[in-house]
Amino acid sequence: PKGRTLPFKEVRLSSGIAMDRYGAIPISKSEILLIGGAARADWENWIVNVDTGEATKQPVTGTPPCSRRGQSCSRLGNEVIVFGGWDSQCQYSDTYILDLTTYHWTAHVSRGREDPRHRSCHAADTIPSEGVKVIHGGAACSGGPYIYYNDIKVFDASVKDWVKVIQPANPPPGRAQHSLSILPDGTTVIVGGMLQRHNNDVRVNDVWCCILRPLEGVWGGSAWTEVDVSPSPLPSFSTPAKPFQVPAAAKPCFRRNECLYFYGGEDEHANASNCMYVLNARTMVWATLPSPPDAPRVKKHSLISTG
Repeated sequence: PKGRTLPFKEVRLSSGIAMDRYGAIPISKSEILLIGGAARADWENWIVNVDTGEATKQPVTGTPPCSRRGQSCSRLGNEVIVFGGWDSQCQYSDTYILDLTTYHWTAHVSRGREDPRHRSCHAADTIPSEGVKVIHGGAACSGGPYIYYNDIKVFDASVKDWVKVIQPANPPPGRAQHSLSILPDGTTVIVGGMLQRHNNDVRVNDVWCCILRPLEGVWGGSAWTEVDVSPSPLPSFSTPAKPFQVPAAAKPCFRRNECLYFYGGEDEHANASNCMYVLNARTMVWATLPSPPDAPRVKKHSLISTG
């Protein structure tokens, strides 16, 4: 991709849709579903045609989550699993499931002791072959400084519950607003984010890997390893929501085969970026895709693929 310039096309949405949406899920090659956000007291769902910009409010039934941001929204088949988030007053540890066939919301009722603690701006990905959603890290505040988590939690859609995970050894420092990507063979990669050093919140650009697999109903994996990818083109950054600020970005990267694509983010000076970076998860080699001058600078956003 060296030397290639990214083409950008701005699609203006039809009137009526509220700003400050948070959480985007592809539902077809031309449509995305915007889930919730912090713009209004009600929990809205919008279907947006990315070709025409037409936005339609999607009626739902059941028990949707309350208004929030910093949650993770992950699609498994015809279901979207939403976990956590915050509303500027508290963080949540609840889980909701949206059926994309009926658009009915169901509040998850835990049957075990494996539920994640309350948090927002955690990273999330899915392993479709296993029917699970995986989250890592996140941040929470209870009347004091933020606490950054470094644990892995797994939600099994077949049993509709969080299941036991034996945490891999040598975990990276706890963080939020980072990215989590899982390859089909279980190779699990986290990149960047925000963490705490010497009582200060700092943005980082490190890369960590482990192998995550199920074994007799329990998830576990090899020890975490920090990967030497120097020199890296990445500035120290965090990626909102899934990775960034706290308010963060909803989903900062997507995967195509063995390559992880990152767009935007926030550097150590809190400046928004308009660059796209590509990490080959096998060779651990970075590449940079130059952006045209009019490319948007973003740091609290979603990056998804509809193809």
